[in-house]
Amino acid sequence: MTLRDKEPAMQITRERERNGTGVDGKVGSRVYWLCQLLGWGGYGLIYFGVVLVPLHQAGWRQVVSDAAYCAAGLGGTHLLRGVMQQQRWLQREARTLLLRLTGASVFLGAVQAVVLDAFLVMFRLIEGRDVAQLPAALAITTFFSAILIGLWLAIYFVVVSARSRRRAEMDRLSAEVILQETQLKALRQQLNPHFLFNCLNSIRSMIEEDPARAREMLTRLADLLRYALQTGEQGTVTFAEELKVVDDYLALESVRLEERLILEKSIEEAALATLFPAMMLQGMVENAIKHGIAQLPSGGRLAIEARCDHDQLVVTVENTGQLSAAARQGGIGLKNALARLQLLYQNRAGIEMYESEMASVVVRLWLPMGQNPARSGDGSQR
Repeated sequence: MTLRDKEPAMQITRERERNGTGVDGKVGSRVYWLCQLLGWGGYGLIYFGVVLVPLHQAGWRQVVSDAAYCAAGLGGTHLLRGVMQQQRWLQREARTLLLRLTGASVFLGAVQAVVLDAFLVMFRLIEGRDVAQLPAALAITTFFSAILIGLWLAIYFVVVSARSRRRAEMDRLSAEVILQETQLKALRQQLNPHFLFNCLNSIRSMIEEDPARAREMLTRLADLLRYALQTGEQGTVTFAEELKVVDDYLALESVRLEERLILEKSIEEAALATLFPAMMLQGMVENAIKHGIAQLPSGGRLAIEARCDHDQLVVTVENTGQLSAAARQGGIGLKNALARLQLLYQNRAGIEMYESEMASVVVRLWLPMGQNPARSGDGSQR
């Protein structure tokens, strides 16, 4: 399975982003505004019908004051939502978050009370009525408004938490889809008649000359195909396991390429136990041979390096050759590999491909060590 040959496996995630069905997408924004309008509008209607009408205070001035009060609540909570998102309040400690929410509720409650009393004072002054009692009612209005804002915050946090859990579940399912497609794609590639023909033809030519090596090559081919079948059930494997299947693949290719393939490996011991996306290194190596060394009449050099850089595993595959025009623009396979890494590790992992000054192509991958990413079928999240 090569990086350039992979088909997109991000359809679910891309569709969600394209259609705006994410937490902050277009659909989510429309739902938010609909809830805001219905919530504050509904509160205004309930207050009008339950309080103002029975008290015979349903005049137009009181209606305007009530509407201004609801508009202040809508605008204030919308601004508060922006502040909470920008400053990532949801990621704060519980005590800090509680203090901020309490302060925000009191502040917005006071703003609503001032807006309401300002309209009431204005209308009473126009009518020539006494306004001495209104300032005393400001504290009571602030108290009830703060409770109303607190209720809004409670509903908001419940909705955001539910949507975040749903998004995490969708990301986990997307990761499983990618892993399953990787498994099926790898299997189809490994079972490609041209690939099998080359391997079996090479093995057949060794049966009489070197039966022991022929049996070894058959065993390596069987192990490679078995690995392609089984890795979809795991999602991630240790780097040592991934390296072993790469060794099997290189042993099979060396029969065909012979002295045209010059292999160099530099693997740090600490890297072997790190969890690694299954079939990703194999894809990087196969990509280097298929589109690089195999295209050169004299062959070339293939270097595999794995080193630990602080808390990251950095894997580099370098091969003799040049980038094609399509590869310079970023192939689908590379984008799909990056998408898979980001689903597993978010922004703590990445992959890049570039042409070095030594007339070689370099693919460099990095991911965090000591972390168990999302794994297919285990129900865990990122």
